[in-house]
Amino acid sequence: MNKSAALIMTTIISLLLVLTSCEDNTNPNPVESDYFPLTLGNYWVFNSYELYNNNRKISGTEKRDSVVVEKKLTLEGKTASLLSVYRDEQIYDSIYISKETSKVYMLFDENDIDVPNFKSQWFLIADFSKTSNTEWHLYDSILTNYSYNFEDSTINTTYHHTINGRFEYEENFPYNNVSIKSKVFQIKYDTRLYFLYKFPDNISTDEVEVNRLRQNNYHFTFAENIGLARIKYDPYVISTRTIPFTIYSKTESYKGLQSDLTGYRIIILEK
Repeated sequence: MNKSAALIMTTIISLLLVLTSCEDNTNPNPVESDYFPLTLGNYWVFNSYELYNNNRKISGTEKRDSVVVEKKLTLEGKTASLLSVYRDEQIYDSIYISKETSKVYMLFDENDIDVPNFKSQWFLIADFSKTSNTEWHLYDSILTNYSYNFEDSTINTTYHHTINGRFEYEENFPYNNVSIKSKVFQIKYDTRLYFLYKFPDNISTDEVEVNRLRQNNYHFTFAENIGLARIKYDPYVISTRTIPFTIYSKTESYKGLQSDLTGYRIIILEK
């Protein structure tokens, strides 16, 4: 090969290397999924309705709710977003959310937790890095000498509260005839109130143990690059019974609530 041919070949090889390098550098980086985008101005519109104990929709209870990211602030040691819930063009509720990488926290207060003098706390409601059926502990409290009215008497009781979180499963959430990858999380709130009581009509024993049990399950569905797609508060019962239960048994049933996504706006900021 003469010098001219060698020079041409070297030039071609160098050019190919440069072009290959350019192609590698211009390939777009994969975009990381955001299951709860919280840019100011983002909003989600829901059809909300009540549920019977069998989880069937109660006709005539439908409401249109809008959830809007309205403010950024520092609250209880975390950088947070204020999400205002509008119903009939009036503020119906306020939700405080803090997001740290893959984790989503919600601020719970005395309206959410039935504990006297409960102080507002951040609870982890979702962690998108976890695998299905992963659980985590959030809160535990045991109150002694808690006053409770029972059968026209005021009784000193023991009141136990436990809250746990769980990543339930992944699913394809149906929205406008499209299936969107989603993750469903659960917050489980258990309470047990128990005490000894003497029933006047019971001549077989002096005192029996009475248990008042309640379990609330909250479910949050997050759709990929959209955010909240469904919020569901399961119907629940409060069961009060003795041990043995033949002496006294009472069950109170309460309706559930579900909100399904019907519209949204997500603002994408240039990075």
